[in-house]
Amino acid sequence: MTHDLDHDATYFLELQTKTGWGRTLAKFAEWCAIPPGSLALDVGSGPGLLAKLLTETGVHAWGVDVDAEMLAQRLHPAMLQADTYRLPCAPGAVDYALASNMLYLMDEPQPALNEMARAAQRVALLNPSELMTMQAATELADGAGLEGLARDTLLNYAGRAERLARWSADDLSRMFAAAGLDLERTELTMGPGLARMALGVKRIADSRWREADGRQPATPA
Repeated sequence: MTHDLDHDATYFLELQTKTGWGRTLAKFAEWCAIPPGSLALDVGSGPGLLAKLLTETGVHAWGVDVDAEMLAQRLHPAMLQADTYRLPCAPGAVDYALASNMLYLMDEPQPALNEMARAAQRVALLNPSELMTMQAATELADGAGLEGLARDTLLNYAGRAERLARWSADDLSRMFAAAGLDLERTELTMGPGLARMALGVKRIADSRWREADGRQPATPA
């Protein structure tokens, strides 16, 4: 089956359910270590596998995607259609906003990160690392014996990263700082470290602000 790698919702459904990307999202969800009962938004969720995985750990997770076709093939019931630059919640209304392999695709990722920081107390990202290259991805695919969709999606990921963005810890620290966040921790993943997970926390207020004034996170509108 041939897919449009930019716009085909079926491609992203198969990516999340029929390749190693599902395992990468599971590792990302575990690494984030979001406490049960927290409210989280998976921004640019596609079919919603990450939100589904988070919900299985007791997190109240919502998937958010601008593409209605993605939501039509949802893997998770709590999904919203919304613009990444205008998330459907009040400032600080959610505990965590997460984005996996979304920001690096954007012409202007900083405004999207700023919006996530507006909505949430903590922001977790997964994007190509500074080690991602076509050569490195090809070596990983060869070593793992990847074929078909699994190989194609990995090499597509590497090609886009080379053209668009690959971020180091220092890069992400600067981006987080511009959004009013401190980089709390970061770690490489995917084979020899071709992707990077990062978690940022608001500088002035974190989730404890709700304890101080009695407010509770609101369900996204």
